[in-house]
Amino acid sequence: MSVRMEPGGAADVRIRLEHQPGWSTFWINPGAGEAIVARWEAPEGWSVEAEGWPTPRRIMDGEGRVFGYGYDETLFLPFRIVAPNTARPGDIKSVELELQWLACRERDCVEGGASLSLDVEVSASAETSRPEMNPDVLTLPESADQWRFDASTAQGEFRLQIIAPEVIDDLYFFPVEPVIWHADPQTVTRVSSTEHELSVRADPFYQGDRSRLSGVLAFTDGEGAYRGVSVALPLDAQSPSSEVAASATAQGVWKAIMFAFLGGLILNLMPCVLPVLSLKAIALARTASLKPAAMRADGWAYAAGVLSCFGLIGLAVLIGRSVMPAASWGSQLQNPVVVMGLALLMTGVGLNLLGVLKLGGSLQRLGGALQTRQGLRGAFLTGMLAVLVAAPCTAPFMASALGYAMIASPLGALAVFVSLGGGLALPYLVITHAPATQHLLPKPGPWMQALQQVLAFPMFVTAIWLLWVLGAQTSHDGMAIGLLACLALAAAAKALSHGGRVGQTLGASLIVLGASSVLPLAWLSDASASAELVESQGGEGFSRQALGSLLADDQKVFLYFTADWCITCKVNEATALRTQATLDHFERNDIRLMVGDWTREDPEISRFIAEYGRAGVPLYLYFEQGAGIDEGVILPQVLTEEIIRQHTTQSLQGAEAGQ
Repeated sequence: MSVRMEPGGAADVRIRLEHQPGWSTFWINPGAGEAIVARWEAPEGWSVEAEGWPTPRRIMDGEGRVFGYGYDETLFLPFRIVAPNTARPGDIKSVELELQWLACRERDCVEGGASLSLDVEVSASAETSRPEMNPDVLTLPESADQWRFDASTAQGEFRLQIIAPEVIDDLYFFPVEPVIWHADPQTVTRVSSTEHELSVRADPFYQGDRSRLSGVLAFTDGEGAYRGVSVALPLDAQSPSSEVAASATAQGVWKAIMFAFLGGLILNLMPCVLPVLSLKAIALARTASLKPAAMRADGWAYAAGVLSCFGLIGLAVLIGRSVMPAASWGSQLQNPVVVMGLALLMTGVGLNLLGVLKLGGSLQRLGGALQTRQGLRGAFLTGMLAVLVAAPCTAPFMASALGYAMIASPLGALAVFVSLGGGLALPYLVITHAPATQHLLPKPGPWMQALQQVLAFPMFVTAIWLLWVLGAQTSHDGMAIGLLACLALAAAAKALSHGGRVGQTLGASLIVLGASSVLPLAWLSDASASAELVESQGGEGFSRQALGSLLADDQKVFLYFTADWCITCKVNEATALRTQATLDHFERNDIRLMVGDWTREDPEISRFIAEYGRAGVPLYLYFEQGAGIDEGVILPQVLTEEIIRQHTTQSLQGAEAGQ
């Protein structure tokens, strides 16, 4: 393919992309996809300029939600090649293009690309050879010279007043920058055939410039043609991010710190901490052989481990807020690789407690050893492990404190996390410092070895639970990989216990094999897991659009967010939510049940939870008849059937319970 142009002239070229039925590619702001990328290589002095992006369309997933912005028909991308004035007639130059795209059908996506080359012949004449092309096929956004717009932001919403020079309908705004979450519904109020008002929730996680609103307003004209107009407007009110920050300041850092401390204290009694109670029991038993000074040092080492782990989590949250705004509390257990790693860790701890995997001295020798650096290091690591396993669930008072930490200043956020650690570590610290409690601890003896072996089994139970979570996140294949990895670890422990070169080589090989099995989990996914959970609970799956539709129909809705790795969630479901009495109550009172499954990361759920000032699950919301999407009543995090009945039989619209 070639074109002809004069020195200093320009030639228009069009890149055509043909889409197979059902497949789509993505616009400059792709939503959940990846934008088309065109990389040109031109000779020195030559240039290639993009002439704009055609008006995009909404790309929908299989559940009718907006997945991204892009194209699903024949697409022409326009570019202009500009020759330098120094180009010599008769020269033939080559312009190269590397085109990359992501093509998706619903949520199944594949990457694609093409390499193209164009020869440009420099001619002395002014005639330029251009491809024959109907300009209408470009569907580029039009100028807004004859349009009138007014943009503002208030109460977390962008509002766009539109007066068109012609009859328009089916309006939709595509922002160039992700100031709007692509899956959020847009509300259009028709004032007349040419005047409309469009409103949409501003994305509270967007960290960029909020002083302007730029994008493309798509519409259908009076003849049924799909068109677009460019929009670039200043905003005349306080940005939503400022409103959120002001709310956080009003709440006060000291209140958040106090709630965090109380939440950490109560966390010691929550079901989330049950997997590490055996570690605490062993830690308490071993302190009985220590002198008071050594016992206090052990307590501080454990507390330092707890505080350090919470501090690291706080730093991770601060980093995540800047590079991945949807990062939330408990997100470590949304990653199958992390879940598999914890399952292997719990299996290893259990094997060590049984004496099969020799990682240190027995409990009978801990009386003297814990006075050394090694003993303090063990207490420190026990504190860190307790946080790692217990952290994903939230206790009462923790929810609002964590919600504050997700939007507070860096110093305020770190203070909240350190306060959480202080509450979790306090009971153990008190026991190791109070002389009155020391005589209550049993004396060291042979019983400690037996206790150590008995307490290995809660570690194995925890590993089984984590493997069950892994299966829910991935598939039966993922669970099988996890079981085989744990089996390889057990076999490695047995081989290492025999000693010798052969045993060490075999044991090391099995450990490497078990660890490497973690890698395939990152690519395993069971898309049906969430649907199966929702179906088993007799409700419907959460989406903001579905919730808005139910509320628009004056339906009463009980919405709750859960995850397979959240033990508190599962206890509430078994004892209060999934009981026949509660389900009958919902049916009698015509209350629709909606379930948000957060077992694997879902940005839409993360953002919705954040809107209610929370950072994790469980979260229970009740929407009274006529309530808006931001007027749900927050229920306590520990439920009973009576609590559910009380909150769903009274009109408490806009109130907040459970603190």
